[in-house]
Amino acid sequence: MNLLDTIAIVLERSGEPLHATEITRRLLTQRRWSSNSKAPQVSVRTTLARDIRVRQASSRFQRTGAGIFALGAWGLPDQSARPAAPSALPDIASSRKLARPPQTLERAMGVRPRR
Repeated sequence: MNLLDTIAIVLERSGEPLHATEITRRLLTQRRWSSNSKAPQVSVRTTLARDIRVRQASSRFQRTGAGIFALGAWGLPDQSARPAAPSALPDIASSRKLARPPQTLERAMGVRPRR
């Protein structure tokens, strides 16, 4: 049985979405998976994220929050798509001219202006 199969079993038994750290804790305490890694929760999180990214709608899993995963069969709202943030910086190109006079540009580059 691979890691994704064991994660599915843990989520099915929990009946609710779990954070990757909690999934890892349950995998290790139930002896369903072993890892020599110093941060096994990273392996669990990246494995789930990769499966969701690669398989998309056909994945058994879905992200329901930051680091929180659920079974796709539960039909919970998907939180993997983040809303586009409005730009915090104003469009300065349209508000003022950015062109430098040629002499200033040449001086900044250390080139003597031609006459």
